[in-house]
Amino acid sequence: MKHSIIFLLLFSTQIFGQIISKKKYRQTFSIQTNSILNKLDSLMCPDTIANCGGQMESRIIADGFISERYSQYAKLVKVATEKELLAILGDQNELASIRGYALMAYVYKCDKEKKAEKHFNYKFKTMIQIGCECSIYTYEQLYHEIRVRNFYDPNPKHFVMDHKEKEVINQENKIRQEQGVPLRKE
Repeated sequence: MKHSIIFLLLFSTQIFGQIISKKKYRQTFSIQTNSILNKLDSLMCPDTIANCGGQMESRIIADGFISERYSQYAKLVKVATEKELLAILGDQNELASIRGYALMAYVYKCDKEKKAEKHFNYKFKTMIQIGCECSIYTYEQLYHEIRVRNFYDPNPKHFVMDHKEKEVINQENKIRQEQGVPLRKE
């Protein structure tokens, strides 16, 4: 019992310290950026935060639902400055998922403005839900997904799917057809 109490005190002190660190750090951001970051913080599930620094979501998750986290990301793209995005990305106290969204926004803004982006070598990992599938991505893998799949577009018209993804959708559609359920679109 005594060890459990000591563990809980140490754990809560660590979390409290991270919250205070975030609040001091975020004071330099605009009110709009702070509001979006706080909303993203509130949307992260406690179990995924403990395992992998929060979970990112693509625009469409599960059975075609639009992700609230991705909606907040789209707002972040509109209001955050390049300086704020780079600060979020570089802050190790920030959740990995929020750093991932900052990376996506930064790359998107650089592409949109036709600017050369700075290259980094961060070591964080984050979980990403794309449709119904969840996978853990390193920083390098996330950057690759952003580039290859146009993953960063805050208002995508259509994602570019690779061959494996199309095969999975085709297999799923065969099962749906047998069950009389509406087919998934590519």
